[in-house]
Amino acid sequence: MAEKPLNSAGDRTDPFLQSSAPPSSEELLTESGGAKLARVRRGDHTQLRWTHGSPPDFLDDLLPGLPDFLPGCEDLLLREFGYTASDFDFTAGDAASQLTATEMLPLLAQAYELCRQFGARGLGVSAFEPERLYLRNQDRSWLSGLNDFRLQFYHLEDLSPDAEPFALTSKLAEWLLQILSERGRGAGSLAENLDAIAAFVKAVALAPSQFESTVLRLRIALEATARTDVGLKRDNNEDAYLLLNSRLEGAGESSSLFAVADGMGGHNAGEVASSLCMELLRFYSGLWPLARSSRKRSVLPYITRHLKAISEEIYESAAASAEQAGMGTTLTGVFATCHGDPRSGVPLVSLNNYIFHVGDSRAFALNGAELRPLTRDHSYVQQLIDSGALTEDEAFEHPQRNVISQGMGIAPEINPDVACFEMPLDAYTVICSDGLSDLVRKPRLIELAGEAESADTLADALVREALVEGGKDNITVIVLKPRVTFEE
Repeated sequence: MAEKPLNSAGDRTDPFLQSSAPPSSEELLTESGGAKLARVRRGDHTQLRWTHGSPPDFLDDLLPGLPDFLPGCEDLLLREFGYTASDFDFTAGDAASQLTATEMLPLLAQAYELCRQFGARGLGVSAFEPERLYLRNQDRSWLSGLNDFRLQFYHLEDLSPDAEPFALTSKLAEWLLQILSERGRGAGSLAENLDAIAAFVKAVALAPSQFESTVLRLRIALEATARTDVGLKRDNNEDAYLLLNSRLEGAGESSSLFAVADGMGGHNAGEVASSLCMELLRFYSGLWPLARSSRKRSVLPYITRHLKAISEEIYESAAASAEQAGMGTTLTGVFATCHGDPRSGVPLVSLNNYIFHVGDSRAFALNGAELRPLTRDHSYVQQLIDSGALTEDEAFEHPQRNVISQGMGIAPEINPDVACFEMPLDAYTVICSDGLSDLVRKPRLIELAGEAESADTLADALVREALVEGGKDNITVIVLKPRVTFEE
């Protein structure tokens, strides 16, 4: 992958203000059709600069309105025919091996919208090359499971008033279809999902202007399974989990909550902390769907505020009881809202997913080829990994790998990780306590996912493997398996 994406808030150019940092280097990327595309570095920031010596009239007329509809476009350069733009990471061609089936769908939607905007101005893309389509990873966590690729730019010299409408969308779909066909051969129990997505992408390639109606025929159902085991060394189980489905009657809205908590503290206080956390989460999460329809609030701040409130209540309970002093718990979960019932199948476009995390329990996307993290541990060892002082393999054996830097109720305040993400369509979503992740290494997890036939069989296999490896802690796992269908 090319260099890391940038924070556009500090990377804007303004023709009326002096640049905050002079260019430290400039690299010519392409030159064609009288246009030049260069990568400009300003300190730690990177921009793309597109210029054209003498653009055709239609392109000259397009430039002033470009920032209104092309994502990532920055301020016009008044002395040249062109503009600068920030937050470009790589081309679609560069990302071919990284793009998951889940990430392909938003790109197609963005290509369709871009074609629609170009079409309203009487223009289209005359040719398609993945190397001329620039992308940005909007996620800033650097977790591969939370990748949020955005279409940022296509070479404007490839625009033409004579081009076929929606050609960019159809050609992108054809290119993605080739990638999907290669992936499907080794997808195991998830192959049907890739087949359904491939059928959708093929339909878009054949009728790109019908994207909005075609995407409504893509549906998803969720199979959810939970397992917990006391392990081989403990007398009691301080883990807790929650699988909750609820509906807003009359509104057609449904929500699902999947969460794991791993309690800590003496005199069974860890068990109290994790159970209390789940009960409070059950209460507060009932309010989260209301935020989706509110113009003044969004779901992410709602979740964050309520997680802080839950942590405060656990902290106060610990302070009020000598037996529960010092108790706390980790918390990792997924919250999903949609129209309809996700257990029976809903339109994929209606599904909105959020992940929340405090401590060192984990969530990840898992299939027979790879493991993509959805969370990053709040732990001393993770800080060493982030600083480069430890490798992941070294961290697995580190004697202080269970020392967490924050947890629910162990301090007056917490700073939870809360993010939107796309539900993995080509992988299982696994949420687990460290009774699994501390004992079973990544290659074995991938192997078990490749052998699984369902969420049930994978959950059983994960717990069994942790017991084989010693079962020194309580083991709790939740496994979500998506079932994707396309209505022909």
